[in-house]
Amino acid sequence: MKMMTRKGFSAVCLLGLSFFVACETESFPITGDTETQEDTSNTTTIDYFPRAVGNQWTYTEVNSEMTRSMNITGTATYEGETYFMFDDLTSIPTDGSTGIATLSVGIRKDNSDYILFSPEITASLVGGVSATVTSHSFTFLRDDALIGETWTENTSVTISFSGGGAPIPDEVFDLVYKMTLVNRDFSFAVNGENYPEVIRMRIDLAAIGDGNTQNFSTDVYFANNVGPIYSGEDTVEFELISFSLN
Repeated sequence: MKMMTRKGFSAVCLLGLSFFVACETESFPITGDTETQEDTSNTTTIDYFPRAVGNQWTYTEVNSEMTRSMNITGTATYEGETYFMFDDLTSIPTDGSTGIATLSVGIRKDNSDYILFSPEITASLVGGVSATVTSHSFTFLRDDALIGETWTENTSVTISFSGGGAPIPDEVFDLVYKMTLVNRDFSFAVNGENYPEVIRMRIDLAAIGDGNTQNFSTDVYFANNVGPIYSGEDTVEFELISFSLN
């Protein structure tokens, strides 16, 4: 099996760090089912991403037979906070290589904030080079935000390289996340199942480094007491087909 190139690894890291942010795009289309507004003022339990070891969500890619699962397999502590960790949430080949990089992320909830944590990872690249990307976290959802409300979070990651003979300089990427609550408290049908109490989030990521800026965007629909039910942009869409919560 060929190993991943340095350029490919950087691309995979940026894609994985963006969680549901799947593809580079500047568009804002949605081709999923119709959003139906409803009154959810009597809701008492609020959790748009339930967290427990053993929770599982399975998705299908629209217009494809590919499926993808998210499984919470354990917990980890980062800066004194406990995160529920997914197994290999992202697994992406790049640059035509058969090499694969897998990234696991974790989430936690702090009052109305849902926070994603991407831990430090290391991978083997071509030419005997190994690469390490530093950890970071950001708030990807606020379940008390109003329609149209936005927030921006700035952070950075460093990708360092070792081995392979000649020294390779570090690559530093400044990450600018912009979250927008597009709509909330509506019902949305996915694969014939109607989910009430849905929040639609727009997540944009600008990764600035290596002499250029890469932009990634997606929309994610979260259903109360279920989790993510749909994510998509103009070329890639994922729909929930089953889930199991503990």
